[in-house]
Amino acid sequence: MTVMVGAPVFWRQSLADGVYLITTVPVPQSARSEARFVGVNPDVSLAWQIDRHLQVTALLSHFFVGPFLGETTPGRAVNYGYTALSYRF
Repeated sequence: MTVMVGAPVFWRQSLADGVYLITTVPVPQSARSEARFVGVNPDVSLAWQIDRHLQVTALLSHFFVGPFLGETTPGRAVNYGYTALSYRF
């Protein structure tokens, strides 16, 4: 069993920087903001190697909205969960 914990932090380097969705589309903004802090996304993942071929993986994540998203969008927090079963030949 492998446990991994992370907490990526997202900032805008300059006030002209955009923030993009995973699909590379810019986040629509209803207002302008001088804030640089976008948010933090702590997560924990578990991977269980059952045998040499089979692995089960699970991940839980929560995105905490920073001032930039709070000022320019509805700014709602997001929860994300993921499970996978992998078989290698």
